[in-house]
Amino acid sequence: MRCVRTRGVLVALIGIFLISSETFAQQEGGPECDAGKILAKDKDFKYNRSSLHLVLIESESFPRKKVVMDSWENYPFPDKYDKFDVNLTAFDPAKIPLSDEEIRDAGYSTNPSDLEMRLKDITAGIYDPKDKLMPLKIEKVINKTHLARQLVAQWFDLGDDSTFDMQLVQDRGYYNATEMEAAIAKKSVRGLASLADAGEELINNTFVVFSKLYFTPNEPVAKLFYQKALSDAGKIGNVFARMVAKKAAKAAYKKAKKGYSVWTLSWLYKLVWNPTIANTFYQTMWTDPKAFENSDIFKMEYVGRQGSRSLVTFSLTKNRTENEIIDVATVRNIDNTFAKLQKEYDVFKPKVPVLTSQPLTAQIGMKEGLEGGEQFDVLEMSVDCDTYRTQYDVVDRVRVDKSMVWDNRYKAGLEENTSSLDATHFTGANGKVAVGMLLKQIK
Repeated sequence: MRCVRTRGVLVALIGIFLISSETFAQQEGGPECDAGKILAKDKDFKYNRSSLHLVLIESESFPRKKVVMDSWENYPFPDKYDKFDVNLTAFDPAKIPLSDEEIRDAGYSTNPSDLEMRLKDITAGIYDPKDKLMPLKIEKVINKTHLARQLVAQWFDLGDDSTFDMQLVQDRGYYNATEMEAAIAKKSVRGLASLADAGEELINNTFVVFSKLYFTPNEPVAKLFYQKALSDAGKIGNVFARMVAKKAAKAAYKKAKKGYSVWTLSWLYKLVWNPTIANTFYQTMWTDPKAFENSDIFKMEYVGRQGSRSLVTFSLTKNRTENEIIDVATVRNIDNTFAKLQKEYDVFKPKVPVLTSQPLTAQIGMKEGLEGGEQFDVLEMSVDCDTYRTQYDVVDRVRVDKSMVWDNRYKAGLEENTSSLDATHFTGANGKVAVGMLLKQIK
């Protein structure tokens, strides 16, 4: 594989499939370096993507629960990430008790407010005041199931033969598995650099999203808040101001009580992978899986939480059954929550390859929360010839064309006036953007 000091786009398919094994049999100093570039000319070139696993947080009974759960089971996996499958797919938070001491130590009150308890009652448990404590329960589940260790075991393909390998790292990146495995034993500079790069580029970008779903009629909750608003308004001394407050509360109630709502709450976690953990794993566990199975050095870190609500009004939608309406609303609501996580937390933002350069397009759209006007950095990927580390250089900044946003939402093809776009268009390119470069959204 060649690398460049100047910025260049790395074609992973060339690195894995077209370069012979002899290319990787370089001497200790690494491959010869020059100022040339290996440009990506294929829109399907491989680039490093984050990996993701999904876990359902089970909920108590609620209206249309089977339909909502069926939507989750058939949920189209987010296509900007590589999929991970480990043993933990769901858990019941009711079976994960928290002591008063644990709650207090986390800085929360052990006594929910009257309003919180009333909300819990009228929504049959759909609203749970202890959802704010969910990270504490999730962390208990993570520790009990050794989730971080499961993820590492999948990365290195620990199977029944009790051996590790680099095949998945090669499949998902542009690294040479044989070279990296040899480096663990020989500690070659080139191989160790590849290990570090793969760790940072791939393993360190492994995420788990825990999601809880609700479906609830709006009227009971709206009525509860209406009653509280009326009570607060009644305490206003000025007669005119009191009348205005009550009128506003009634108008808000009439608007809020219509239909149903789908809710999604999601908590984002990231696998911790750093030089200390990597060195311990390669040096003491690679040839000793028992040491790996007994280790507790692997951890997950909490990134943050986001939630979305979608209004469901059956009377306003034609040509679909109520179950179909719930299905579409549920899936799109989950997608909305993922889009919020991506916008809020830079570490979770996916990189998207440029599909065409003239016009500049990429296959990212409304599903990922684009409305038009959002800004993206254009990144050119290269390998540093001295360190053999992947680097991303910002070569341009572009903006989403408000009139040409791809509607890639779930079942968008069933909508009236469906657009014929198959990608989102961007404006403001400087003419240097090429197919194979990557786009990453900025706030």
